[in-house]
Amino acid sequence: MTLYTDYLKTPLGLFELMANEHSIVQTIFCGDKPENQRHIKANHVTNACKQQLTEYFAGHRQQFDLPLAPRGTIFQQSVWRCLTSVPFGTVKYYGEIAKLLHKPRASQA
Repeated sequence: MTLYTDYLKTPLGLFELMANEHSIVQTIFCGDKPENQRHIKANHVTNACKQQLTEYFAGHRQQFDLPLAPRGTIFQQSVWRCLTSVPFGTVKYYGEIAKLLHKPRASQA
């Protein structure tokens, strides 16, 4: 499977965006610079991600419609699915997310 990588400078620092042919598989907040900057090899998915994040940081986007295929444990994936249900502009604390997952002791995980 080919992975495509691109970078986006944001007000929060540099983001590394990784995708396969169909979906975003990983994003990493790199701070000022990536630890191991990969060669930029973008595709239509990374380009769409950059566009939507740029619109978000400009204050023009509140929802994303990118295809996602994150890599992680079953628990991580359940947390990420839960986070996609949090409405724009609201805050959910770790404990609240853990309760939504019916795992009230998982807030530190």
